[in-house]
Amino acid sequence: MKLWKFCRGYVKIGIMGEYPERLVNRCLEAGVPLKDTGRRQCGFEARVAVGDIKRLRRAARGTGCRVRILARYGGARLIPWLYRNGAFAAAAALLFIACAVLSTRLWFISVDSVSIPEREVLAIIGEMGAARGKPKSGFTASAIAAALNADKRVANAKVILRGVTLRIEIAGRYPKEERGKETSPASIYAAKDCVIDSVSVYAGRACVTQGQAVRKGELLISGDLSASKPGYFVRAEGELIGRVLYRVSATAPALREEPTPSGRSSKAIAISLFGFELSLDRPYPEFGKEPEKAAFITASPLPIRVEQATLRELIPGAVPDTREGIERRARLMAQEKLNTAVPQGARIVTLRTDCEYGGDGSVTARITVTVLENIGIIGSLHE
Repeated sequence: MKLWKFCRGYVKIGIMGEYPERLVNRCLEAGVPLKDTGRRQCGFEARVAVGDIKRLRRAARGTGCRVRILARYGGARLIPWLYRNGAFAAAAALLFIACAVLSTRLWFISVDSVSIPEREVLAIIGEMGAARGKPKSGFTASAIAAALNADKRVANAKVILRGVTLRIEIAGRYPKEERGKETSPASIYAAKDCVIDSVSVYAGRACVTQGQAVRKGELLISGDLSASKPGYFVRAEGELIGRVLYRVSATAPALREEPTPSGRSSKAIAISLFGFELSLDRPYPEFGKEPEKAAFITASPLPIRVEQATLRELIPGAVPDTREGIERRARLMAQEKLNTAVPQGARIVTLRTDCEYGGDGSVTARITVTVLENIGIIGSLHE
């Protein structure tokens, strides 16, 4: 209540004259409340609401007293100042509206995970409506936490929404199941064709040596040790690094796809604050912007920029590309295929890229690489 009265505003007045009590009594009769009244050297001092100033002056007529405003507080001081500084008031109102609008959306996402890659976490929460720039009302932290905890790779997921920041913490993994006595051997086999680069056996018996070429599915480390001790089986463990050869190719056509102008255009006005565009007409799904003129509002203490531009509609189209551009696109396409084929963590030993030019202007890029990677997979022997 005190805050509301302060915002409404009040003034401190001085009542001067030979008989200031006359005015005080007339104010009481007229229903004008005077607060904190007291006699001073110059007469009476009191506090009165801004809306009662006119009634106070009418009551003072004929009493021989004069009313003088000594100080203004709250809205009584702020409103006149805003009238004198209209540009600042408009800028402050615009900033307040922008902050209010921006605070309803999610702008920052922090992911701390040891079990699931951050890219996968962002994809999961994105499907639930939690993405940068999306309204905060479109998702709940509890629902996201429940979805992440449902994953078998997650031991505990915490999702905290504070302001415009969503923080996700995924700690630990589920403990491994304890194994009892082995009743059949669990051996390690080659996951793909390769040449063995190194063999480190922690449990079991090595069946290959360094430099040996193996085929996919070939036995590498056996968990069957019954030759030395009848009925003795173990779960094979070890690290097997192999040199694996990958070949990928991709063909880029002579024409490249890119947005092209459709011939349609329209005018638009944009307002920017701190480099963030607050308003812009978007008549087309995709468009190119050609600025015409721009100006800063110099009377405002905030960096408000007003810009007029022409928006030209862009639609999918094909345009001829240079030979260098076609080759570059072919190499990039082949590299994307290679990134998908080569497992994460593998180390490239050799790499060679060849380009072949077709009669229709297309270019085919072929990449051949040799990588070092872990090629062992665990399986069970049941003969």
